[in-house]
Amino acid sequence: MQGRKSLIHLVSVVIVITALVVKLPIATGNPPHQDNLQVITAENVARLTQLERWGRGFVMDAAFAPDNQILAIQSTIGIWVYVPESPYSFQEPYLLENEHGGVSSMIFHPTENTLVAGNRDGTLSFWDVAARTELKTIEAHRNAVTLLAFTPDGAILASADTWVFDETRGLDVNGKIKLWDWATGNLISTVLSHHDDGERLTPLQLAFTPDGSVLATYFANFCSDAPPQSFEFFDVQTGQPIVGIELGYPEKWSNAITFDLNGKTVLMSNFLGYHPGHPTVIEWGESRQQQLNQIIGDAAAETRFDIMGSLDGKHLLIDFSGKDDLVVWNFDENTFRAKISAPPYSDAFFSPNGQKLVLTTSNGFTYYDVSDQSVTEDKYADFPVFASKLLFSADGTRLGTLNVQGIRIWNTVNWREITSYDAPEVTDFGTGIIDFDFSPDGKQILFGDNEANLSIWDIVNGAVLSFPSAEYKYQVEPIRSVAFNPDPSAEHIFASGSENGLALWKKATGSTYEIALHYGQGYDIAFSHDGKLIASVGLYDGVFIEETSLVIQGRLPLDSSSGVGLVQNEAETPSRPLQSSGEVETPITTVAFSPDSTIIATGAGSSFYCYRAGNVQVWRVPDVELLATLEDHTEEVTAVVFSPDGSLLASSSEDGTIHIRRSDTYEILAVLEGHLGYGVNSIAFTPDGRLLISAGDDGTIRLWGIPE
Repeated sequence: MQGRKSLIHLVSVVIVITALVVKLPIATGNPPHQDNLQVITAENVARLTQLERWGRGFVMDAAFAPDNQILAIQSTIGIWVYVPESPYSFQEPYLLENEHGGVSSMIFHPTENTLVAGNRDGTLSFWDVAARTELKTIEAHRNAVTLLAFTPDGAILASADTWVFDETRGLDVNGKIKLWDWATGNLISTVLSHHDDGERLTPLQLAFTPDGSVLATYFANFCSDAPPQSFEFFDVQTGQPIVGIELGYPEKWSNAITFDLNGKTVLMSNFLGYHPGHPTVIEWGESRQQQLNQIIGDAAAETRFDIMGSLDGKHLLIDFSGKDDLVVWNFDENTFRAKISAPPYSDAFFSPNGQKLVLTTSNGFTYYDVSDQSVTEDKYADFPVFASKLLFSADGTRLGTLNVQGIRIWNTVNWREITSYDAPEVTDFGTGIIDFDFSPDGKQILFGDNEANLSIWDIVNGAVLSFPSAEYKYQVEPIRSVAFNPDPSAEHIFASGSENGLALWKKATGSTYEIALHYGQGYDIAFSHDGKLIASVGLYDGVFIEETSLVIQGRLPLDSSSGVGLVQNEAETPSRPLQSSGEVETPITTVAFSPDSTIIATGAGSSFYCYRAGNVQVWRVPDVELLATLEDHTEEVTAVVFSPDGSLLASSSEDGTIHIRRSDTYEILAVLEGHLGYGVNSIAFTPDGRLLISAGDDGTIRLWGIPE
């Protein structure tokens, strides 16, 4: 799966439309030895079950209990509860699991150690975190509950869901905010944006004034390139808008609303701090803008800064972009409490007393004590597992995983990490490796990156051989895909693909490699299992099939030791016509050959604002005849793979499912939903056909098999 999106989702609001209900066990050891598993076939695939889960999910939110000690970390697979072991460390966390399709929001009651979870099936769950017990569940919304907020006294709970398209009525239903009486659990009122005009509005922020009488909200529309937005204020008892305070449509998105201590100023920061200038300060009666500006001083005029998180009303975290320190500002004292030299983070959360601070990233958090001018910190980066691609070596003894840190290689006998390659950071999104492949003997890794670099990594001795492909017009775009020829005796050793074309590489003399180019797109590429054919897909350009021995359109010898291009010849006429499907309507992103090399499968998908679609297409080769279009996925198809015996075709999708079907009749035999509705990035069969492994946007890797 190459280049379809950024690897990390770091915005503070996550809108989820799909909800899948699957309860998953916590991983408790290594998966069973493959000899104890049945080979996955069309006859038994319906019994495929999850054997193991790696990873604790991506961090999405954090909250302290009213006791200022217990810390809850919301991840994509549930809520992890951390109980203090010492002033600056925690015990091993435990997971609050539910049967509601995953957690999309959470909040502690202001005075009780009761945790409320907003779930992806629209329910609200109430937890006693000390007893690890779910107390009750309320059927609250028809879609994922993405926001929760309490009045300061805890008497009223606000919950909000997202926009959804009602298929039965054929119309858009805007997100709703509901107000609940805490003591009785009864619904008080339902709040709708008074811009409710079919604009697909979703609430993105909720905040109560300190007296609990007014609810501040922020609505936006993500189904447009110029989304209408509005800050709106409502009377809590009636749910009606307060006329005269509606603020219209601001130019920039906001990711934080908080009130100062006396409840008379609303502070709203710019979206993720990327826009220069002061935070938006909206007067609510008496303004304290002058005090804030005085504390911030002249530095604010010289740099960008941001206010992070929905805080406790007493403390504010101010991030001065371009400077080393974060500043904790105390409303009571009008002073800076502490300065923190912090790594990059996505959000910030204070304990109720303002003395503890957590900064989160997608794969962990940093815990600070900011009770005085000195800062004590401890890091908990225990959410690191993620993969955008999974791949087994040909003999099945090694598994490669690609994530934002780089490539990891695992021994599949004991499932221990053998080695890793941490690529240097080349973009704002982290490491730049996009795709990789094993050599036929499993001893080397070929990979390409965002800066058009192509490299071979020797797993045994750790040496890396780089090719200077960034110097040439064929490879000025990121290398989207790479593949070794599975035939070790083949003339062309490997291939690379980019938006500039498909490149086939062969060894010439000494340290020189020769490159032959096809001027299409190589968004994804695959060799046939005998190495004689190569398939490439070019988004809307369609599918191309070529014989590897006849790709001679252009030649470019490269000296791999000196990094000097030796010769660039004029393009030559290919010796046979290129076999192509022609242009396609839906962009194709992935391709795979059947084991007998007579069929290829492709995966496609499109996303236009809130419209999404995905399909699997099956083609005969080498004439590229379309045999079937399978439209049962609702979002982009991220990977297609055949089982080793060719009887099964599996596909993964952004819709959170894995479909396994017969490769001849295309009948669906099993649907795997273990990633809780989060997109599935990659799937792979072990060469012996006994295991299927999947990696998802939930930050986990899952192993599937059929025990004997």
